[in-house]
Amino acid sequence: MHHRRDSVRPLASRAFCGLALCLWLTAAAGHAEPAPLAEQIEALLSEGPLARADVGIHVVALGTGRVIYARHQTRPFVAASNAKLVTAAAALDALGEGYEFETTVYADGQPQGGVLRGDLVLRGGGDPTIGGRYDDEDAMEVLGRWARVLRARGLRRVTGDVVADDTFFDRVLRHPQWGDYPAWKWYYTCTSALSINDNCVEVLVRPGAAPGRPALVSVTPSSAPVTLRNTCETSSRLHAIWFDREAGGRVIRVGGNVRINTAGYRDEVTVPDPPLYAAAAFRQALQEAGVSVDGGVRLIEPARAGAVRQRWGEPLLVRRTALPPVLSTMLKRSHNHYAEQVVKTIGAEAEGAGTWAAGLARAGRMLREM
Repeated sequence: MHHRRDSVRPLASRAFCGLALCLWLTAAAGHAEPAPLAEQIEALLSEGPLARADVGIHVVALGTGRVIYARHQTRPFVAASNAKLVTAAAALDALGEGYEFETTVYADGQPQGGVLRGDLVLRGGGDPTIGGRYDDEDAMEVLGRWARVLRARGLRRVTGDVVADDTFFDRVLRHPQWGDYPAWKWYYTCTSALSINDNCVEVLVRPGAAPGRPALVSVTPSSAPVTLRNTCETSSRLHAIWFDREAGGRVIRVGGNVRINTAGYRDEVTVPDPPLYAAAAFRQALQEAGVSVDGGVRLIEPARAGAVRQRWGEPLLVRRTALPPVLSTMLKRSHNHYAEQVVKTIGAEAEGAGTWAAGLARAGRMLREM
């Protein structure tokens, strides 16, 4: 039931066999009078886990193009997270290493006497680092700092809504190829130009007062636009808790048993509406900082976004995140959410459309040119 915080479930382990083999051969190359390369490879493939693995190998002499060894060299294999290498290269090629993701806060109206008679707008630029695995800082800490800055500058009340502007990307939030993969898992999360906490909430399950009583279940942040449905019970000996959320659904189901003598169990569960989630969390942070918000949260209307933006003027706050550390986190932690955000950012900046199709088209052109 537990999953590691810094890794994803391997979609296909076979793809890594070739990498391990290359590393082994590199190390072996320094030994005196090694056996011919083909014999070394065959010996390695006949032992241990590799004897049961499906392996594709193609070794070519760079100077002449002569094929030194080949085995299943034309068979398609699942690239799995090795595809992130292409994503990183495409980002550096299309965006440049000096690129910065921007998240901005605007006032749709003119604050007077501490009162903004209008909406406060949170505009996303594809940044995946606001909370979550980037530096293990919760998004509420980030949004809380922003709210305190606005309070220190004199803002006391917003008469309108907190509006999420996510139009830098399209609103196809979950890639159709995720299919039946469990929508609640953090590594199958949605993608949005406005994202916080890896688009996940934390669900805490604690034992009730006595065996047989319902478990105590809560979600953080409390403002998240999700609903908890709890069928988990307290047990004297059993401790097996499960979570579920249907793709597109706002109901998080919690079931199983939590042992009474434990501190409980917590895990991350994805949200279906990342921009609304970010706006709701920002509204909560504002109110906790002493800035009242009369309205609720809503998405900007894409058809009217251009005209509305002309009223905003200069941003009240700007957060910038450099591209290289984003790519580092994406690669070293094999972070799917970061990869999806980067692909759509490539599309938005280089192709004029924040879609998977546009980002992948740009990456494909890079590969063909190479």
